[in-house]
Amino acid sequence: VESNHICIQLHEINMSHKHILNNLSKTPKFNKNDWHQKLKLLSLSPTKHRLALLECFFETNKPITPNQIFISMGRRMDLTTIYRNIDHFLNKGIIKQIDFGHEEKYYEMLNEGDDHHHIICKQCNMVADFTGCGIGYLIKDALNQNTDFASIDGHTLELFGYCRRCYNRKV
Repeated sequence: VESNHICIQLHEINMSHKHILNNLSKTPKFNKNDWHQKLKLLSLSPTKHRLALLECFFETNKPITPNQIFISMGRRMDLTTIYRNIDHFLNKGIIKQIDFGHEEKYYEMLNEGDDHHHIICKQCNMVADFTGCGIGYLIKDALNQNTDFASIDGHTLELFGYCRRCYNRKV
């Protein structure tokens, strides 16, 4: 009984963290004080590197690689620190990893309820966002076809093709 009570408390804490994260990630500008508090709530020390890294994600506002972060920060933070903090942010649900089929992984802020996806140019690697993937129907079909699953709580969708500029060069 006590372990169930602890699990319920942990679930409530996680839901509270999701609510706080959701509200902060929708804030249009980076607010260092808000994220300072949020990191503490997530049991992460609000170090200058973590706050600088979060600010970089906010200012970029698009998927970015650790090497791009390293360059954009003027090499003020080493790659090991960047990767270590990206791992912490992934584990706490602050950012998400995106696989564009390149050697390097990309990361961006995770906004709860923001169901956007990406179109990637196979020639120049340009990335554009789009919304509306009809996932509700797909989830229903997937669950109907695969009775071993009771629910689906996440998905990714990346589309690959050619931007207009690269397409016109090919034609």
